[in-house]
Amino acid sequence: MVTVEIPVQAGKMGAFLEFVVQALPATRAFDGCLKVEAFVEDGERSLVLVEMWETLGHQTAYMKWRMETGLADALAPFASGPPSFRTVLNWNDRPQGVRRKICQRSNIWIMKHFASRLPTALRQSLWTVRTTRPTH
Repeated sequence: MVTVEIPVQAGKMGAFLEFVVQALPATRAFDGCLKVEAFVEDGERSLVLVEMWETLGHQTAYMKWRMETGLADALAPFASGPPSFRTVLNWNDRPQGVRRKICQRSNIWIMKHFASRLPTALRQSLWTVRTTRPTH
C-alpha cells in the first residue's frame, strides 16, 4: 500500500479535486493498480491518496510514467508543498525470517524509547517477555 499526501493551498481544494477526479481513471487503468481511493483531510489542508498495487515495481513504473507525462507540473498550481509518500508492505508478504528480525528490532526499539517512561513493575515484566525464550 502506498499513501501520498499532497498539501493543498488554501481555497484551492475544490479545483484540485476536479483535477484529481479527471486523473484517477488513468491511475486505476495503469498496469498493476488494484485500487486507489482519495481522502480529504479535515480542514481541507491536504489530499491523501491510498493506492494498492500488485507489486512495488508496478507502482514505481506508474510514478515514472506520471513524472514523464508532467503530473508534477500539473500539481504545482494547487500544492502548498511537496507531496509525501509512504509505502507500507503487507506483513504477511514478508518471509518469516524477515518478520522475525523486524519483531526483534521493534521490541528493542520499544524498550529503548518507551521503557523508561513505564512503571518499574511493567518495565520488568516487558523485559522478561523480551528476553525469555519459549520452551518447546
